[in-house]
Amino acid sequence: MDDFGSRLRTLRKEAGITQTELAEKLNVHLQTVSKWERGLSEPDFSLFGELADILGVSLEKLVGAEEGETVFSGTFDAAAFGKNLAKLRKDKGESQEQLAELLSATASAVSKWERGIVCPDRAQLLLLAEHAGQPVSRLYYGIGEKARTETPAQAVLRKRYTLLWTGLGALFCVALIVFSVFLPQIFPAEEEDLITVTVDGVEMTVDSDIWFGPHHEEREGYEFVGWVDAEGNALSVPMEQVPDGTEFCSVYRPAEYTLDYWLNGGARRARRIPSRWRAAPCSCPCRRRAGRRLKAGSLHPIIRESP
Repeated sequence: MDDFGSRLRTLRKEAGITQTELAEKLNVHLQTVSKWERGLSEPDFSLFGELADILGVSLEKLVGAEEGETVFSGTFDAAAFGKNLAKLRKDKGESQEQLAELLSATASAVSKWERGIVCPDRAQLLLLAEHAGQPVSRLYYGIGEKARTETPAQAVLRKRYTLLWTGLGALFCVALIVFSVFLPQIFPAEEEDLITVTVDGVEMTVDSDIWFGPHHEEREGYEFVGWVDAEGNALSVPMEQVPDGTEFCSVYRPAEYTLDYWLNGGARRARRIPSRWRAAPCSCPCRRRAGRRLKAGSLHPIIRESP
């Protein structure tokens, strides 16, 4: 008698896994696993492959089929399973009705299997594999003729190597974290040689090994001339290896403008005047005419910045 529940319980205990742990790995309820082992229900068709991987056994051993020289592994895909099933049926020259009669199912059910809509149960999977003359795992994973095969011993060895490389990868990550934490303490980085400078009364800390040039602010009506130190000596910026305590004082001068004016249709240019005098009175020469006196005039200045 095929007792799937008892076989599942035995394989689970041999793997050293509790019902709770198995339920968590499969993302199902604990009571669901309990019902499987008591024979009240069976796992969903799509879970057989994942269940076999967790228990570390072949799919054949899990579902109660005979293990041949080669077994197959992979990820279950309902569409791939259905496509492979349809190909096997057509290669045998059978209709969906004939295959359904062999499995005590309906042609509609076979059609849905081949389209990947629903899947057969475990008993029907065993009958299909026997009828197709293929290993259960090959039919289940939808693997074609050109797929790579492996013996049960090779499958076990592959899983061991997978676990080994996973462990080595985790060990490497731990070692990398340890080195990143303790290496700076063993070989401390060289401290930066920082100095303090003053820029227009504001202190700031800079690296003495880099070129330093302070930024000046824009002032309306004034032109920036340059930088001087506390004693009024001109400073050339940017500076390399700035002495500690250096004071940078910005120097500005009033911007100069040119005043143009028109007299009787003619244009004349007066002297350049600094911006600080822009609001001051400005006298303009005018042409004298014999026997006439100037009573009034109008001035329409155009202020232009000097080049």
